[in-house]
Amino acid sequence: MARALLVACLIAALAATPAQAARLEVVLEYGSVADGAAHAAAADDSCRNREWHPTGFANGPAWAARGYTYFANLSRMPHGDRDRRQITKGKHTWDNTRNGCGYKDITNFRSRYGGRTKATVHSRRDGLNVVDFGSLARFTRDRFAIAVTFTWWENGHLVETDSRFEQPPSTPAGTLSWSVSGKPEVNRWDLWSMAAHESGHAAGLGHATTSTDNWLTMSPLLYTNSVRWRTLGRGDVVGLRALFP
Repeated sequence: MARALLVACLIAALAATPAQAARLEVVLEYGSVADGAAHAAAADDSCRNREWHPTGFANGPAWAARGYTYFANLSRMPHGDRDRRQITKGKHTWDNTRNGCGYKDITNFRSRYGGRTKATVHSRRDGLNVVDFGSLARFTRDRFAIAVTFTWWENGHLVETDSRFEQPPSTPAGTLSWSVSGKPEVNRWDLWSMAAHESGHAAGLGHATTSTDNWLTMSPLLYTNSVRWRTLGRGDVVGLRALFP
């Protein structure tokens, strides 16, 4: 049986000066070494399963402005702007409510690409929403984690988010990597799919764990050789509608 790697979450409270005090939620994402093509025959419940969970402390729209602007550190991306474009597609999955279930664009939520930055992802607020690639060692000792998203909350609203994709992935024997080709690839995780999942966290959504064989975008495992998480399922759409009514 292919080994599936489970998800761990860590919630911590940050206290700086009273004006800077915020609650930080850290979500580590794990890949699976299983080949997604072998799982494609499993029952697709993505348009029936309405499971969703908030990831933090939402009170009203998760982002008070119903969206955010993010910046990309292209110098840390192995394929440069090709990686950034895949990440932007992942974010637009939510902006456009991209789904195969027939749902229209039912949300008032937008992420916006603000351009390049030299800033990097770290576990403290710096006023920028940053996406980059790099080691996760400073954030976790678990070598099976392949992405992490930080969200900072104040007064029931998100005020900042950062996401990092591990490069190179520290998987067994170092044989797996990211795909930016636009199609399923053996031994590669689809970056668009992972970016869609991490962008769900950035919008305020947590993991959905009951989907048959992880069909929902917010399901906790990402398979290689699959692009299924590019497309939202029922629970993903319902959750986004609830966070941004």
